[in-house]
Parts: sequence; structure tokens; C-alpha cells
Amino acid sequence: MKKKERDKRDILVRDGQRCYFCHKPMTLKKMTLDHYYPKSLRGPSVAYNYVCACKSCNKYKKATIPKDYQAVLAENFYKALKAKKIHVVKHFGYTLREIIDMMSYIEAVEIKDKEVVFKGAYFIVNVREHHIIDIKQRQRGNDYDLNNGTFVFEAS
Repeated sequence: MKKKERDKRDILVRDGQRCYFCHKPMTLKKMTLDHYYPKSLRGPSVAYNYVCACKSCNKYKKATIPKDYQAVLAENFYKALKAKKIHVVKHFGYTLREIIDMMSYIEAVEIKDKEVVFKGAYFIVNVREHHIIDIKQRQRGNDYDLNNGTFVFEAS
């Protein structure tokens, strides 16, 4: 199976074999891939920005930006990372498990030229295509304890 067909199948399975918008049952032959954040508005052509759509919903949506695009991209990115479909160029001092845990706390998504930026309260993760290219802490003096999901503040 070719990569594009495999990716399309994976997205169909991820979206429960239903159109993301109208929830009509879909098959691999009937589905289309929709850029959730529109490609015409610089939306990336990556699995976490695609949703399964029937032809009529894909046509109806056109180039509108859904209000919940940040939540959808964050959730789909998290699922892709857990499924090991996102490549970590280097671990930036974190284990893969810690990165996955960190990404469950995404609060905002920003689309830049060739990158998608995922932001949490205390981290920024830059992604280009399917590759994490940078992880930064947002504030010095504050640490995130990835083992129990809490923030640890250093005493002043």
C-alpha cells in the first residue's frame, strides 16, 4: 500500500469511519480528505490537519476556518504523536513519553509560514510537517513535572 493510501486509511480510522462534519458513514473510496485549517489560507498538508469528509461537506466548507480549529489540530496532533506518526528530530532533554504527556496540555495552536506552533502554559513546540523541530520552556524558574501532570514552582 502506498503512503498516501495508508495515511488516508489511518485518517478514516482515526475519525471513526465517518464524515467529520455530518457523521455519515464513510469508506475509503467515498471519502475525501479536507484540510481542516484551509490549505488556501496556509493550512499545512499534514495528517493532523486532515479530516475525513464526504464530498458534499468538503465542497460546502470551502475555505472557511472552523472556530474549533485549534482544538481539532491539537487533538489530532496528540493522536499522531502517540501513534508515532510524528518524528522527534531530537528529544531536547525529554523522553518520548514526556513529550507525549506534555502535548496533552496544548492550549493554543498557531499556524505560521511553514510551521505549526503548539503552546501550553509552560512550553512551546514547533512542528514542521511531521517533525518536532524545537521545544522551549515558556518561563524560567517554573518546571513541569511530567510524571504527575502538575506544575512545580521554585520558591523565590
